[in-house]
Amino acid sequence: MKKRWLMVMTLLLVAALGAMVYAETVETPQWFFDMIEWRQERIEEALNEGLITEEQAAWQMERLETMEAAHLENGFDGFGGGACQGGGRMRLGGFRNGAGKMGGWFRGEQPSLQTQ
Repeated sequence: MKKRWLMVMTLLLVAALGAMVYAETVETPQWFFDMIEWRQERIEEALNEGLITEEQAAWQMERLETMEAAHLENGFDGFGGGACQGGGRMRLGGFRNGAGKMGGWFRGEQPSLQTQ
């Protein structure tokens, strides 16, 4: 009985360590390169159809290159604080506590309009 128990525990330990080692790979996933290529194609398509200007296309391509370089340098762990992660874009509660798209009008918090 002790041998069986020891064997089960050893297999569980090997499986757990194997999962950790597998999760720690430093290779850039193929889906990331596919996503970058897809986005570049969409930008070129929008430019050809006249939906965006040359400047907008250049700006978006620059953003893609910056994002790609950042992920290749820093990896893919942690995706920052969003609405459900704590201190997102609008203070320490994500979108729930910020003014939001409507500027707080839906809660009766009308923004002050300053005229000069």
